[in-house]
Amino acid sequence: MEKIYQQIIKGGMVVGPGGINNADLGIRDGKIARVASNLRSDEAREVIDGTGMYILPGLFDVHVHPVYVDSIADCSALGAHGGITTMIHYAYSKPGTGLAETVQRFIEEGWETSHTDFAIHGAMFDAKNQIDDEFSNAPVGSPSSETILPVTYQRGVNEGRLDLYTLIRALSEMPAKIFGLYPQKGVLQEGSDADLVIFDPKKRETIRQATQHSNAPYSLYEGFECLGSPTLVMQRGEIIIEGGELKSKKGRGQFLRTKTSGD
Repeated sequence: MEKIYQQIIKGGMVVGPGGINNADLGIRDGKIARVASNLRSDEAREVIDGTGMYILPGLFDVHVHPVYVDSIADCSALGAHGGITTMIHYAYSKPGTGLAETVQRFIEEGWETSHTDFAIHGAMFDAKNQIDDEFSNAPVGSPSSETILPVTYQRGVNEGRLDLYTLIRALSEMPAKIFGLYPQKGVLQEGSDADLVIFDPKKRETIRQATQHSNAPYSLYEGFECLGSPTLVMQRGEIIIEGGELKSKKGRGQFLRTKTSGD
């Protein structure tokens, strides 16, 4: 029989437009080709069992600093472990460096090394004295891309502060809309990129710096116990994380041109 789909994800609870529904996903040519009940397993080259799992659209991190201890390659890999399939890197130009030059350098590094799709936003840093110049070289931010989903799921959903649909809208749908990437990204519907996370709500995890994938020497959430964790992450139909292992290669990420309402 002709194989209609590269993969079918069967039996999962799909967090999609309007809520959470039991449905199968048929994936073809890197896109969601079909969302329906009871897709035929013999129509796919591979069947992935989603029973008991939430199927989430891939997440966004819209402000990433790949300039301190983690490179674009590092950030994309550690983000993928946490279910992030699209990163927007912050390319700020230090004194003596033009913004256009900095942005182009970030784009080229992303093309060559990123595991996941990426975009760039930038700003000028105009240091006026030695103190400002020293500040511009100080690390800003914290290693949190890998932990944002399990931590917010634990604190938000498990502890009753918000529902899963609202959480995923905040982490996926709304960033995609803000940056003009919806519905290519940020939603699981027919025609969208097959960027998705298979999330096990019963998988327990204790966050430890030693098991995280950032080069940072600490975690903000050391010892924090979470119930719920990604087990598989896919981008454009390609499995990039499975069973805690990175399956993708550097340079497979695509550069995304964003568009906001002010553009």
